[in-house]
Amino acid sequence: MTQAEKKLLGSLGNTPKARGAKLGKILRCIYDVYGEKENLIDVLTDLRHLADNKGWNFAECDRIAHDHYSVEKVDRSLAIDKAEFTKPKTDVIQLMVEQYVHDKNLADE
Repeated sequence: MTQAEKKLLGSLGNTPKARGAKLGKILRCIYDVYGEKENLIDVLTDLRHLADNKGWNFAECDRIAHDHYSVEKVDRSLAIDKAEFTKPKTDVIQLMVEQYVHDKNLADE
């Protein structure tokens, strides 16, 4: 592995935003510099091939990933207002539901 590859593949970061930005750079190197949306489609396709090769249920993995994403999305919202960190866990679940309803309403508009 070259030094450039080591630098590129170094730490993905410790926040969802940092990981997303780093993965965008990696995908531009692996796939297409100009087709960012197509890169996402291509990597999802390749991940399905990987799941097939390993005998993994991609749909199940994707569902779990969506659950993780939903929690991280709420965590990101909570980080904006530090007072939210003091709320009990049941309130966090309520916030997740409210975020989902909010996002769904935006999508339906």
